[in-house]
Amino acid sequence: MTKSETIKQSLKQTFQKRLNQDCKVFELKIDISHLSIKRLNDIKLLFTESKWLYNHLLNQENIFSFNTKTNQIQILDKDKNKIDKNLTIIGSQIKQSIHSRMMDSIKALSQLKKHGYKVGKLKFKVLMEYKHYKSPMERMTSAALAASHSR
Repeated sequence: MTKSETIKQSLKQTFQKRLNQDCKVFELKIDISHLSIKRLNDIKLLFTESKWLYNHLLNQENIFSFNTKTNQIQILDKDKNKIDKNLTIIGSQIKQSIHSRMMDSIKALSQLKKHGYKVGKLKFKVLMEYKHYKSPMERMTSAALAASHSR
């Protein structure tokens, strides 16, 4: 059997195997009351870093040549000052999916424009203030301090 015949045979077997498979999507809800404070902060930071990366990509001159292995990005604060940030929580797979989703969006807008539709542009994500959740001990301490200062 030649190499091309073995490849054809393998592709046929893979095709037959995939006919019997079902695609399933699971939607999960996270019960915040069962999470530790560190995990809750990590989840919040994950979404914040994703928005930082999205906005950083939009700010690039050439989005298509962006290196997804980058961990250092620049963001703008509310006064439009540049701040260097490290991406510590977000993983490579999420970076790649944000990048590919943005490229697909640009290609789709381009195709719509070629077909005569009026198109806009991709917009920056609005960053909500990242809030650090306090542990119960920190909350009790800050509440006691606030009560003593109000007297």
